[in-house]
Amino acid sequence: MRKYIMFLAIISSLCFFTACDEADTEDISVEYSLDLAEGSNLIIQLGDAYTDPGYKATYDGADVTDQVVVEGTIDVNTVGLYKATYTYTIPNGESIQLERQIIVSDKSITTDISGTYTTLDGTHRIRGGARTDYSGTEVVIEQIAPGFFSVSNLIGGYYSDYVGYGNRYAAAGYIQLKADNSIAVLSSLVLGWGDSLDFLNNAVYTPADNTIYWEAGYANMVFYVNMKIEEE
Repeated sequence: MRKYIMFLAIISSLCFFTACDEADTEDISVEYSLDLAEGSNLIIQLGDAYTDPGYKATYDGADVTDQVVVEGTIDVNTVGLYKATYTYTIPNGESIQLERQIIVSDKSITTDISGTYTTLDGTHRIRGGARTDYSGTEVVIEQIAPGFFSVSNLIGGYYSDYVGYGNRYAAAGYIQLKADNSIAVLSSLVLGWGDSLDFLNNAVYTPADNTIYWEAGYANMVFYVNMKIEEE
């Protein structure tokens, strides 16, 4: 049986799952709303069928759910973070929109690589043939679902910490840990420049010494990141 699991803490405000507003039409106030069933964040198991858990829209007390436009594709055979958007356009042309995030995870992966890592000696950047060494920067990895992790900085804190540009220039993203402890990048974003990694190669977690190594390609550069989890 397919099961949905909410992976974020329950938010006290109902408007986290509900969008509601008022429209003025010829000095008459009309209420309308859009609601998502089962919350805005869901986790499903790799390979399971996905069926939208439901939504409802109302306008001036009438059910207008059939007028909601749903967009987004979920690949249940590929681990990743997917989004579905729900849009209802009221008669005066204004729109109300909600988003649901769906994680496809692999529960067969029981290894948790969460922790705060410190980059080690030998971590470096290659740009135009020139090498820049850096180390001692921190990378935070957090498990969101089995085999699915967020990473604070895929280039090892080079721009955000070593150069000192700040967190907008961290290459944050999501990674997948596989059964053989290899790692694949699922998505990435350098907010300050609005772009992402070109690749993540030779990425692997070594449980014997709690280290992670990868080669991150970004903007015609390669960052060779070697890091070890900080011991508590």
